[in-house]
Amino acid sequence: MVIGDGGNGKSFFTLAIAAAVTKGLPLPGMDEALLPPSDVIIHNSENAWPSVIKPRLEMLGADCTKVHRINDNDKRLTLTDNRIEAAIRKHNARVVVLDPIQSLLDERFSMNRSESVRPALMHLERVAERTDSTIILVGHVSKGRGNAQHRGLGSVDIVNSVPSVLCLGKAEGLDPDVRAVAHLKGNYTELGKTILFRLSKAEALVGQVKMIQLPPTIS
Repeated sequence: MVIGDGGNGKSFFTLAIAAAVTKGLPLPGMDEALLPPSDVIIHNSENAWPSVIKPRLEMLGADCTKVHRINDNDKRLTLTDNRIEAAIRKHNARVVVLDPIQSLLDERFSMNRSESVRPALMHLERVAERTDSTIILVGHVSKGRGNAQHRGLGSVDIVNSVPSVLCLGKAEGLDPDVRAVAHLKGNYTELGKTILFRLSKAEALVGQVKMIQLPPTIS
């Protein structure tokens, strides 16, 4: 899961991950590729595909023939929708981006109640296991300060139920275009190092997520 304030580049960062996967390239902040060129599925409820998502993917150098989306024009997609697993199997996708999680909860569920959220996330976990895929959820956080794990919109179970969480945001005291990605939670591994990248319109237009030198310490 990738969480953070709106407008700070969460979607752009996950698209950079998707673009790298389609080309078999190292992910942002890594030196070696984890996968050969692979198909990905992207479902973004907040940005239009033809005017935002596809142009960004092209800017990031993605092989767009390996990028797929789930058509939900007739019926809204939810986290427990069987179309997610069907699409993964159809395209043999290794990575799925669902952005944002708040728009994908069934109307019968309340995102503020753990008994509603946890079954949906357990369903996704089983889908990921059956298909040997990675599912990346994107989530917003509430305004204000405090522990990021408790600022996610909705039940804290959303963050507690996923095995790994990245928190993306602006880095205080640094250039306003700099974003920090901190590994907030890892159930099955040690926490990774915080990485910084510069996000600006000029650099987005040339399709790069440029990693910059990490200061000796960063909170």
